[in-house]
Amino acid sequence: VKVKTQTLDNFCRKKKIKKIDLLKIDTEGNEYNVLQGTKALLKKNKIFVIYMEISDTKKNYNKKEKKIINFLKRFNFELVSSYKMKSFSILSGLRANDNIFVNRNLIN
Repeated sequence: VKVKTQTLDNFCRKKKIKKIDLLKIDTEGNEYNVLQGTKALLKKNKIFVIYMEISDTKKNYNKKEKKIINFLKRFNFELVSSYKMKSFSILSGLRANDNIFVNRNLIN
């Protein structure tokens, strides 16, 4: 099935959205790909808080989480809270956490 997609940067530009107070990402494993499409907004500090579910196999989870944290650090974000979704991991070979990242400009 082909699905037409676009980046959040492109969507916001077309719709003339100047800033995002809270970005919620729950894309069943595609979190990093979504973030790649927000680089222009992130560079301009136009996103303030990101609430994101990070999920992957138990084997790959830590590497993926570190990659996302390091990516967001480059854009002045700090991980302020993380909640392990226990029911998600008990019943499968998967792991997931809900995470809150805040732009440091809001903290200071």
